[in-house]
Amino acid sequence: MADDQVQLRRDHDALWAEAPAALAGMIEARGLGIFRGIPHAPARLAAAARLTSTPPRLPEPARFDALGLTLPEFPLDAAHPAAPTLCAWALRAALGELRQTSGAFAP
Repeated sequence: MADDQVQLRRDHDALWAEAPAALAGMIEARGLGIFRGIPHAPARLAAAARLTSTPPRLPEPARFDALGLTLPEFPLDAAHPAAPTLCAWALRAALGELRQTSGAFAP
């Protein structure tokens, strides 16, 4: 996967994300520098995070459209300490493992 630069590609009914070839296998560790040889692979996307510093308490369902495909989209404050947990819950909701009565993944 990648963070600063991400290439998207469509494979039939799936959207995949990967690092550009020039950056694949590299990671910047703030305060340490850039490392090479990091294991990497494309990732199939199930949802998209829309970064914001002020996500709404109960967001309306939203969609991310790319290359003719649509994925659920959710707001995320990446600086919030619970951001990794929220991403895990969002992934489980996008995969149908968790259900919502209201919010980003509600029916």
